[in-house]
Amino acid sequence: MIYPGTDPKAWSLKHNLELSTDKCRGCGKEVEVNIPIISSDFVGFESEIHECGPKYRIIVLKPVVPVEGF
Repeated sequence: MIYPGTDPKAWSLKHNLELSTDKCRGCGKEVEVNIPIISSDFVGFESEIHECGPKYRIIVLKPVVPVEGF
């Protein structure tokens, strides 16, 4: 994963992604899914790692649509 360090709202607008919250599958805590990430041909957000550890982080990805001519 690459963490571009971009503002989450700007990332959301640039890639047409929604900032969201979700419940941890381990403890049920409501977590924000708002850390911009890039993975191979995908972009998205992931949640912060909390007490449950990295096993329970939430990742939301969508494919990057290539631009013609590049």
